[in-house]
Amino acid sequence: MLKTTLRLVICSGLLLSVLLTGCTIVKTATPAPVGTKIGTIYVQRNPNVHMSGLHDEIIQQLRRLGFSAVTTEGDRPAAAKNLMTYTANWRWDMAMYLTYFQVTLLDDTRILGRAEYDATRGDVRMDKFGKTAEKIRSLLQDLLQNTEKTPAAASMMGPVRP
Repeated sequence: MLKTTLRLVICSGLLLSVLLTGCTIVKTATPAPVGTKIGTIYVQRNPNVHMSGLHDEIIQQLRRLGFSAVTTEGDRPAAAKNLMTYTANWRWDMAMYLTYFQVTLLDDTRILGRAEYDATRGDVRMDKFGKTAEKIRSLLQDLLQNTEKTPAAASMMGPVRP
């Protein structure tokens, strides 16, 4: 009887630990250093991200945070002191949902900060579903929390190019 109970406890513990390792969603951010001055943020369109609307959503989120944000494609423009790059992946499970998002902010060639959303191990979590905009908003806020907008960033709102 004791051996059966002990086996049941051990099996239950193993099952619980397997389930818990399969339900992790991780958000991390390494913000730009305190006092970093940001003018216009050039957001480099990633041609390998095939979910329509993500690029424009990033631009809109940056503008809502009070930054000037413009699209750049291909090579980095000479004027692009602050460049933002990103990557993202989606998966299907009853609906499409964002499984991975990473954004990096550069000052010339130096990395100022990086933020990441990783739901690749969040299989049993229902909060993996939801709007992409809500998932990336807090990441961009965390990434840029220590920055100071230059007057150009507060006044320039360049057009979003498709």
